[in-house]
Amino acid sequence: MLHQLQRAVLWCLGKTGKTCKNPEAQEQLRKNARIVMLSRQSLGVNKEIKQLQREAGVPRHQVRTLVPSSQTRWGAEFEQVARNNLLRHAVEQSVDNFKRKNKGSMEAIVEQNISDQGSTAGRAVPADQIGLSGRDWEANVELEAFLSYPFDIKNTIEHRKQCTGAQNLKCPRARRRNCQEEVGCFVVQVLLRAK
Repeated sequence: MLHQLQRAVLWCLGKTGKTCKNPEAQEQLRKNARIVMLSRQSLGVNKEIKQLQREAGVPRHQVRTLVPSSQTRWGAEFEQVARNNLLRHAVEQSVDNFKRKNKGSMEAIVEQNISDQGSTAGRAVPADQIGLSGRDWEANVELEAFLSYPFDIKNTIEHRKQCTGAQNLKCPRARRRNCQEEVGCFVVQVLLRAK
């Protein structure tokens, strides 16, 4: 079930298939990934994001970093967008400061070339193409809301103590009959109907 759910989400986001079915979502995810890539490749940006959180009163043990992209786990994309939204003010200020200091830089970060699947070669990204506009931040909130539902289903299947996802798939009728928690049965039924 998790694999099918992952494939459906990746297809909806335009991240799989021969032709992209959702270029808007793919571009939005690329913009989020560039911010994270900048925080990974620029020590100053990463430190500034942490410093701005501390200045806002966040205890040292609760200071957050940005979530990197993961090719094998689509849930990381939800976590990445959600974390970027959570740290919006620190991210905006840090990225704006970086862009101001590196104005005209044609090689601010190096990102994986999405068009060459399987290629390890990177592509240089200019400083002015990093960051999110006001409209992009609004789209980010919508993207987070869209991704939260399948992410919650994934977590329900993965972290239930009574039954694994494979067991749910193997015996759905017995699961429905013996289910004492309505929420768990509903999740199984929704996924089976979607299949």
